[in-house]
Amino acid sequence: MAIIKNIPQVIIDEHVAWRMNPTLLAIFATVLFTGCAEQPVAPDVSTERSPVVPPPSTVTVTTPSESALALLRKREGYHESVYVDEEGKAIAGLGHKLTPAELSRYPVGRKVPRETLDKWQQRDTEKAWSIAAQQASEVGEPRLTEGLFAVVFQLGQYWYRKHTKTWMYLKGQQWREAALEAQDSLWYRQTPKRVEDFQKALRAL
Repeated sequence: MAIIKNIPQVIIDEHVAWRMNPTLLAIFATVLFTGCAEQPVAPDVSTERSPVVPPPSTVTVTTPSESALALLRKREGYHESVYVDEEGKAIAGLGHKLTPAELSRYPVGRKVPRETLDKWQQRDTEKAWSIAAQQASEVGEPRLTEGLFAVVFQLGQYWYRKHTKTWMYLKGQQWREAALEAQDSLWYRQTPKRVEDFQKALRAL
């Protein structure tokens, strides 16, 4: 004899199975195969990974602060037409140095559309701020970003190659010495206000 599980008190004998009611046999088959079928397994969501969100401290801000921009406008001035500065460079807008391609389109004396000047300003200031933030991080003092922003904008990304001692003092976090060294330079003799701005930022640390 074979006992079908889940069907209490029902025994099927191979000699009498043919005499059973067809409807009853259909019920037996349905119950038998339903009991044997695999049940669906709920997906395991415990291993799913949540999106990785970087902590706020790792997010790099490329837009200069309003105070930094205000000081830059005060020192650089603003010119809608292209002019030549004391170093012989073609300048327009907020201290933008024209490339040869730009100069061919906007020669000296030509007025530059405001939309173009705004694009140059955004590109130049965001680039200078990003570089200043990297250099401030390198010397271990993020608060110096604003001070370095003006330096990078005026002297360029690699300003420290000419002002090696000032950079050395910055990397040693010797702020007073760096301020004094910056004053002992052609940079100070040409643009003393710029150097004094930088010294003020250093002495505030």
